[in-house]
Amino acid sequence: MTTPGASACHLRTELLDATLPRTPDAVCILAPGNNLTTSSTPAVAGEEFRKLLISARERWHNVFVLDFVPRLTVSPELQNHVSREFHSVAKSLGIPRYSTLEHFPFRQRHLWVRDGVHLSDVEGMGILTQLLWQAAYMHLEVTAPAPRTPPRFVVVSEGRAERGETKTSPREVFVSPPSPAPSDPFVWMEMVNGKKRIQSDEQRSTPPKRRVVRHEVDGRPIVLRECFIPLNPVRFSTSVLAAMDAVVPARLPSPDLPAVPQGSPVI
Repeated sequence: MTTPGASACHLRTELLDATLPRTPDAVCILAPGNNLTTSSTPAVAGEEFRKLLISARERWHNVFVLDFVPRLTVSPELQNHVSREFHSVAKSLGIPRYSTLEHFPFRQRHLWVRDGVHLSDVEGMGILTQLLWQAAYMHLEVTAPAPRTPPRFVVVSEGRAERGETKTSPREVFVSPPSPAPSDPFVWMEMVNGKKRIQSDEQRSTPPKRRVVRHEVDGRPIVLRECFIPLNPVRFSTSVLAAMDAVVPARLPSPDLPAVPQGSPVI
């Protein structure tokens, strides 16, 4: 949503009347740079910005702020004051805020058009687009809930003697979830007596009895161990073998037994 020439109070009116087709995953409020000229003081700009953020959070729970784009027509001191005021307001409301001032150096005037207010189509808008994407990505990554395994509780009955009787009182015991498998590809997982055992490189001081095949990737040696699976003998009946031989003959052509008998004409 964009409103040309709008300050924080105008954006708040547009925001309250906006109709969205669905609830967004996140809402980015681009801090209004027009308050640099419409507000009398940084404090007044900060109060209008506070009302804008409160209205946005009342509609959507996931809101973050990207600071306004600096201008060549306003003194850097005033822009720093207003930026700090906006940052203080967002921090007091617990809303994340991402800065933009350091990405638009005033000496690089090609980032703006001739009026010194609007960004150039390629260089300036390219930086702003990347900042919007990066802020949204970082915000969604930070606020995304981390998957976790819920703890398990086991109720254990504990017996105790009282006046010749045995009474049972339930007791809750916390059982921690199992530890995840190691993510290091150079940590081996071996089967010992039907159970998995983690074995690191330091623990493998003695050479294994199995055959070891060594490979190198980018100059780093990688040890690959063969896994032997015992074969179970399978016996087929004579009828099954005859049916299989009819589909795939067991006597295939070979140099000793060619497919075409010797002396037969070849067409």
